[in-house]
Amino acid sequence: MSNVLKAYRFYKSLYANNMILFRIMRFFEAYEDDAIFLASFLQLSDVSYDIDAKIFRFDAERLDEVLRALKESDVPVTIVSYRNTNGIFMVNKVKQKSV
Repeated sequence: MSNVLKAYRFYKSLYANNMILFRIMRFFEAYEDDAIFLASFLQLSDVSYDIDAKIFRFDAERLDEVLRALKESDVPVTIVSYRNTNGIFMVNKVKQKSV
């Protein structure tokens, strides 16, 4: 499982009722159930959606438009955005303690 998918599941466990969006380079991405929801909810023509991988991607320039549509429908959003020491967007490994 990729670091991004692990991170998605981690944040989804913390914010189960929120749409989780990840900043990846110049895009925002949603995964799994959030990707399926966004694909059916938004009517954007210049997005990428892969139903097999369950990824929904849109250009970062569309963020305000997407957030406005989600807010109007009372969908809470959590944005995950990390940059490495070179300023490049990335997703860190999620460390979880065993119980």
